[in-house]
Amino acid sequence: MSTKKSETSKCERELILKLHNESKSYLEIAKLLNRSKFTIHYIIKKSKSERNVTNKKRTGRPKKLTPREEKMIIHEIKKNPTTSAPKVAAIIANSFGKDI
Repeated sequence: MSTKKSETSKCERELILKLHNESKSYLEIAKLLNRSKFTIHYIIKKSKSERNVTNKKRTGRPKKLTPREEKMIIHEIKKNPTTSAPKVAAIIANSFGKDI
């Protein structure tokens, strides 16, 4: 069996579908691409139901600070490296009006 991989690329999924359309079995495709047959089955099943092989956008919590604000905080900490975390939070609250 192959090692665990995080995500199949769009190119790899298209290749899986192409091989499947050429009447290759799940096991043959799995051995060719060094993936599990369950992964191959899942990709083919999903492509039939969704008609799409692109990766879905990941959800997640939005950042509280902008990149510019992060740079300003790093600059302040470099000026005074002994600043405690509560003081940094107070600086953020005073400067940007954001609670962290």
